[in-house]
Amino acid sequence: MTRVTRRALLALPLALPAMAAAPLTVVVTGLRAAAGQVVVALHATSASFPSRFADAAAVARSTATAPETVLRLAAPAPGRYALIAVHDEDGDGVMTKNFLGLPREGYGAPGGVTRLGPPRFGAALLDIAGGETIVIPLWYPS
Repeated sequence: MTRVTRRALLALPLALPAMAAAPLTVVVTGLRAAAGQVVVALHATSASFPSRFADAAAVARSTATAPETVLRLAAPAPGRYALIAVHDEDGDGVMTKNFLGLPREGYGAPGGVTRLGPPRFGAALLDIAGGETIVIPLWYPS
């Protein structure tokens, strides 16, 4: 192994922490009750957006506090992600929907929400560098 190669390998662990983004602070506002939990998720692709939290790039959960809940989300790396916030009022881990498939619990996204369906992936996209504070107001369909 050459001296240059050895130096490059020794420097690699020092460079790796810089690749991860600093935690993202998400302030979820407009909670109508201090019941259940608040979930925020970063999605790298539209395939998991908005409600497949198990496939999200990063997820944070916290006990709901009204009128706002603050969460810290470990961003996986700087990049472009869609962000969603959900007030899981009954605490069952999924968004409760009505017989038409429309959400019954509060939700929000950076680009706002449409009142006739879930937030759009493109409208919820953010450039995350790390260390940002993002405020997401919730909307309750019922």
